Amino acid sequence: MSAELYQAFIDYILEWRYPEHFDAKQRRGLRYESRKYQVLNGVLYKKPSKDCPTKRQVVKADNVLQILKKYRDHLFAGHQGINNTFQKIRENYYWPGYYDSVRVYVQSCQLCQEVNNIKAQAVPLHPVERSTEGAFAKIGMDYIYTPRTASGYSAALILIDYLTAWVHAEPVSTQSAASTCLVLFRWICQYGCPVQVIADNGTHFKALELKTYMADVFDVHINFGPPFHPQRQGKVERANRTLKNILTKYVNLYKADWDVYLPAALFVMRTTFKVYGGYSPFLLTYGRSPRMGQQPIKELFTEEEQTEEDLLQHINELVRLNEEIIPDAMNKVKVYQEKMKAYYDKHSKDRRFIIGDLVMEEDRSLIKNGNTFVPKWLGPFKVHQRLKKDTYIVADHQLVFPTPYHANQMKKLYKSRPK
Repeated sequence: MSAELYQAFIDYILEWRYPEHFDAKQRRGLRYESRKYQVLNGVLYKKPSKDCPTKRQVVKADNVLQILKKYRDHLFAGHQGINNTFQKIRENYYWPGYYDSVRVYVQSCQLCQEVNNIKAQAVPLHPVERSTEGAFAKIGMDYIYTPRTASGYSAALILIDYLTAWVHAEPVSTQSAASTCLVLFRWICQYGCPVQVIADNGTHFKALELKTYMADVFDVHINFGPPFHPQRQGKVERANRTLKNILTKYVNLYKADWDVYLPAALFVMRTTFKVYGGYSPFLLTYGRSPRMGQQPIKELFTEEEQTEEDLLQHINELVRLNEEIIPDAMNKVKVYQEKMKAYYDKHSKDRRFIIGDLVMEEDRSLIKNGNTFVPKWLGPFKVHQRLKKDTYIVADHQLVFPTPYHANQMKKLYKSRPK
C-alpha cells in the first residue's frame, strides 16, 4: 500500500477527512474500504475476517521488501515455498496484492531455482519420423553396460531398424569409436547401408573417427539427439530394457556368461509379435515365420522335396510382403505412435524459449552421482539458437561451450524482484 493511501485511511478513520485531490469516485471507494481497517496507536490494521480471524498490520510499499526478506531469506525462514511463506506473512501483515508479491519474490530467488529439485514440465512428444526408404533405412544404436565376461566383453552395442524393429547386438570389450565402427561395418555387410543413423551424445558416437569413417566410406551421417532425453531414442531404449530383462533370466549366478545367451535372446526378440505392428521383425524381414523347435512331431518326420512351385510360392510371399504386409505394418505403427503421443501429451505443455531468454539447465550428472548438498540446476545461461523442434543451443554470456539442450531439461530464470 502506498504511503499516500496509507495516510488517507488513517485520516478518514480518525478525523473523517478526505485528501483534497480525491474526486467523488475516489472518496466513495475510500469510505467503502475504510470499513475493513482500524487504527491503533497511529498504526493501520486490517480487521479480522473469515479468511483470517486476527487483525493484521498494514504494510507500506516501502517496507514490503523488508517483510519478504524476514519471512523468506532469514536463517529461521528456510527459503520456504510460496504457500508456506504466504501463510506465515498473512498471520501478522497485510497489503493489497500481497500473495502476488510473495509469489514473484519466491519465484525470483536464484538460490532456490538452483537447488530445488523441481522438474520442468515436459513438452509435447515428437516421435521419430518414419522412413520412406523401406527396411533398414533408418536405424538407432546405443550401448548397454554389462558385467565383464570370461571372454573380456564388458558391453554390447545394440542396433535396431525403425521400420521392422529388427534388433542386432554384438558384445564388445570397450565402448570406443573403433568398436562402433566395426559393429556398424558388420551390420552394413548384412543389411546394407542405412540412410540415417540415430545415436545419443556418447563420446564413442561423437568421435571424429566414427563420423569421418561413416561419411567418407558409406556416405552415412549420424544424427544426435539432445543430451539426457532418451525419448528421442525410445525404440532403442525399449529394446535395451527388453534385452537386459531376457538375459537376466538366462545368465548364471556370476552374470559372466551373458554373451553365450545373447544370440538366443536376440532370436526371441526378432520372433516376437509387436503390439504396435501386429507382425514379428522376422516376418517383416524374411517374409515368413521362423521354424521353431516347438513344431509338431509329424512335420519333423515328414520328408518332402522342395519343388519349383515351392520357390514360386516363396517369391509370391515376398511380393505380398512388400505390397501388403509392410505398408500395413507402417500404418499400424503410425496409429500406435499417435496413441502413445496423445497419452504422453496429456501431462505436457508446449513451452518455447526465444533467443536471448535466460534459462537454468538441469545438472543430471550431479543427480546421478548421488551428490546431496549441491545445486540441481545450473545457470543462468542464454538461449542463442533454436534447433528443430524442442532443442536449443545455450551457453554462458561469453558463448563458451555452447551445448544443445532439450526443453525438458530447461526452465525459465525469474530475475525480477519486487522493489
